[in-house]
Amino acid sequence: MVTISWPQTTVRAYTPTGVSPLTIVSQPFNISGPSVVRFVFTAPEEALADPRNIVDVQLHRRVATRDSLRSIATGAATVRVIDTVSSSLRNIARDAEGRLVLNTTVSMQSEANSSLTFSFDGVYPVTLRIRNSQTSEVISSVLTFVNKRQDVVPSPTPITTLIRLTATPSLSPDGLVVVSEETRQKVRDFVAFLATYSAPLTIGIEPEILSALALSTQSEDAQLLVNLREQLRRFSVITSTFTTTDVSLFAATGLDDEFIEQLRLGESTLNRFLPDVTIQRSSWIADAPVTTAGTQLLRKAGIASLVLMPNAQRNTSTASSSAVLTRPEGRPTDYMSIVKVDPDIAAALSGASTKTTEVITAYRSAAEAALLADDLRESGQASDGVRIVVSSQTGEVGASNALTLTSRAIVGTNGLSVIDMSGPAPVTAQTPVTTFSASAPANAQSRAQRISAVRRDLNATASMVSETDPRRDLWAHLLAVGESSRVGSAEQYLDGLSALLRTTREAVTINTPGTITLSGRNSIIRLQVRNNSATELIIRLQLASGKLELDTPDRLVTLNPESTTEIEVPAEALSNGRFPISMTVTTPSGNVDVVPRTTITARVNALAGYGQLVSISLLLVLAAWWWSHWRKGKLAAARATTVSS
Repeated sequence: MVTISWPQTTVRAYTPTGVSPLTIVSQPFNISGPSVVRFVFTAPEEALADPRNIVDVQLHRRVATRDSLRSIATGAATVRVIDTVSSSLRNIARDAEGRLVLNTTVSMQSEANSSLTFSFDGVYPVTLRIRNSQTSEVISSVLTFVNKRQDVVPSPTPITTLIRLTATPSLSPDGLVVVSEETRQKVRDFVAFLATYSAPLTIGIEPEILSALALSTQSEDAQLLVNLREQLRRFSVITSTFTTTDVSLFAATGLDDEFIEQLRLGESTLNRFLPDVTIQRSSWIADAPVTTAGTQLLRKAGIASLVLMPNAQRNTSTASSSAVLTRPEGRPTDYMSIVKVDPDIAAALSGASTKTTEVITAYRSAAEAALLADDLRESGQASDGVRIVVSSQTGEVGASNALTLTSRAIVGTNGLSVIDMSGPAPVTAQTPVTTFSASAPANAQSRAQRISAVRRDLNATASMVSETDPRRDLWAHLLAVGESSRVGSAEQYLDGLSALLRTTREAVTINTPGTITLSGRNSIIRLQVRNNSATELIIRLQLASGKLELDTPDRLVTLNPESTTEIEVPAEALSNGRFPISMTVTTPSGNVDVVPRTTITARVNALAGYGQLVSISLLLVLAAWWWSHWRKGKLAAARATTVSS
């Protein structure tokens, strides 16, 4: 029986210097018993010119160790040929697309000329070549690998493929969401991979991508989110900050609460847009180098399992293989399991080798994983302490077809147990230790100061709007991208957020005149505050005066959108005259000024009742004078009448 992988991407592979490359389209990898295997390939015109040319399939001696495989794969070493099957080019069939199709048998014991004999389990190099029928000169050639595994391994070695969905943020510094075609293609590739893969996986997804697809106005993006959610239902996803974040920066500058808040935002975003998917909230994937303080912050945040990408393994040391489960130094309360992406396989899958390409790189990587498991078993390492993680430098499936092919090849490998490593593994005092650096990231303090300032500004301004205001999410997302370790323009996001927050506050203006008159000892101060924005805003109004007793001088005021609100403040005058009233309008929390602090002048005549009394008295005097004058006139008239009579 044979397990065959059929990749469809046409690539070239390692070929000796001076020989034209032969291109493999598909080939077998895992061979578990006697069978017929098929190689599909193409060759340059000079190799196909003479139908009498000979096609050889050469089986080389079994590879002893992983180090030996690397030397063979890069052409630094050659290995002896132990069996060959040859056929004339004219006898090789072609498929519908004109590609050469070579079928050959494999056996376990037979020495027949018509088959390749695999006597022992292990990884074997295979050369496929075309040579001149007259001179035997090799015209075209390629080297690849197959994995013969017939014996059952009692304790298979745990292995996983780590895949990730990451992209340049779709959120721009000015707050607009525009999903790029590059991001859409990454999502399509990710969905296509999941749709045809049924084995367990370890998965990481950047929450910002989900948020962008959900907020996009394009129907295509909404459908992509639906497709992604549908495929992810069969798997679990490791939690993440909203965007890729350097935990060591936060730990070095005392921003523990800020990192935990970013982790909360990321987890809530995953739960919101992937409601039917299990989120492994106690695991985390590190992209940037992790320090000792960084591991402590992760434990404080509840992380019990740390997955280190190749870049995150810089400045770490351990006495064991990268495939061995480890823990940080410290007390048992600090323990967490540490698994590492195999850095050598990641380098190969990311195109670090100049002599191999995607298809052969994939089979070489799968072969390395199988040999790594063999090496660990030979050294006596128990399988429950091993975690082989296969991935590229970034974990993206669309960046290289090699990762996709490798993941499918290891599924059928006898001796490997494919599992999901997103959950924490048990570690004890006997678990080997990984030592982390104590050095803080460069420019950590300056970045932390800016992040802290913008966070204070955000929290204060957010208290002006309702809990359901969509700007709260936008502002939180902008800050998250501004804190990302992967975004080169992170400072622009902080600048953009600060501008949006400032615009929100500047929508509030004071329309109260600079001087107001109070008509009596007990009066009403009327203040006019305008909200020029299209949404309701909340402010804190604070008044202070040395000669007024104010009713509720510190109060929260709700301002209706696009209107002026009159605020009435009862006041009692303690004296008459002109004196200042300090007027402060701030955010409800955080005490950030919404408008510049203002002083208005109050004009008060606290004795206005005495003036009224004087006026009345004068009227009474005038009335008395008039009455007296009228009486005198009457008396004079009476006397005149008596004399004349």
